[in-house]
Parts: sequence; C-alpha cells; structure tokens
Amino acid sequence: MGGKLVLITGVTRGLGRAMAEEFIRLGHTVLGCGRSEGDINQLRLRYCQPHEFCAVNVASNDAVESWAKHLLNSHGPPDLLLNNAAVINANDPLWRISATQFSFVIDVNVKGVANVIRHFVPSMIGRRKGVGHRRTYVGAGAGTARRPGGRLLQSGHYQH
Repeated sequence: MGGKLVLITGVTRGLGRAMAEEFIRLGHTVLGCGRSEGDINQLRLRYCQPHEFCAVNVASNDAVESWAKHLLNSHGPPDLLLNNAAVINANDPLWRISATQFSFVIDVNVKGVANVIRHFVPSMIGRRKGVGHRRTYVGAGAGTARRPGGRLLQSGHYQH
C-alpha cells in the first residue's frame, strides 16, 4: 500500500493520532481533521506538506463540505478513509444522560460519519480510488450499542 493518500477524522488524539503518526512513518500522505485548533496546529508544526491537518467539526455538514472541496481540489480523492472522529457520553445509565449530551454524541458519531461519507466517498467511487481498487471506509461511529455501565459504543465497518 506504499504512498497512499489516507484521510483520518478525529486525528488529534487517541487512536486517530496514533494512526496518523504510523501512516506517516510508513510513507503515506495523511490528511486529517479534529475539533481542537491547538492540537491541529501541533500536528501542522510536526508534519509539514504533503500532509495536511485542519480544524473541522464533522458534525457540521457545511464545515465538512468546505473541507472536502478544499482537499479534493488540492489532493484528489483519498485511497483510504478512516472515519474515526467520535465522542462518548458520561459513564451513566442512558436515562441519566441529558438530551443535550445525547444529541452531541449522535451529532458527532452518526451525523458526522454521514457527512464525511457524503462529501468524500462519491469522489472515491468516481475515480476508482480505494484500497485494492475497492472503496474502503472504516468508521468508529457508524453504529451504537449500549454497554454495561451506560456508555454508548460506536463501531462499524464498510467495504464495497
């Protein structure tokens, strides 16, 4: 998979940050986003072009659309899309989670995944981009299930 263009959401910490650093170490170009401008600036300082990192809230369709237009014009469609951005509610039973907190989880983990797919996957299909000539999408927030202890888990994978 040498020299691929990898797009990762939720790249500022945790698994997203680790994946970005490893893909860069392996010689791939990483395009990433996260909500924290400060963390994004740290990534920009550490990893210069051709890598590109932007502060984007994936829950905002308009923000994702603007980011996608910019990246697709400057880099073309990604070979691999890792829809990793996700948040988790407090460790409480669902009935104790406020409507606002629950909506935030849904906005990022479900709507955010849809926004990224909506604005990147058509270009991947149109240009026949994807791992092994197949469009590959891996998402951390594609579905939700309640786990003991009250947290909502996110997991889902799609390969076409």
